[in-house]
Amino acid sequence: MARPTPQGRNGIAEPSKGHAGGGLAALIQEPVEIHDALADAKARAHRLIGALRRHRKQSRLTAATLAALRQLRLQEAVE
Repeated sequence: MARPTPQGRNGIAEPSKGHAGGGLAALIQEPVEIHDALADAKARAHRLIGALRRHRKQSRLTAATLAALRQLRLQEAVE
C-alpha cells in the first residue's frame, strides 16, 4: 500500500527527506529506482504466473489420474 505524501501548508507535496539536498542527481536517481522496483515486480509476477500454471497442470494431471484409477477399479469389479 502506498504511503500518503506529506503535504505542506499550501497543499503541495514536500520533497522526500531521502533525496533532499541531492539536487539533479537525486532527481535522476528516483526514476532509476522506480524502474528497478518495477522490473523486480515484473520478474516476481512472471515467476508467480509460472508457479500457478504448473500447479494448475499438476492438479489436472492428478484429477485425470484419479479418474483413471476409479475406472480401473470399476472394471475390475465387473469382471
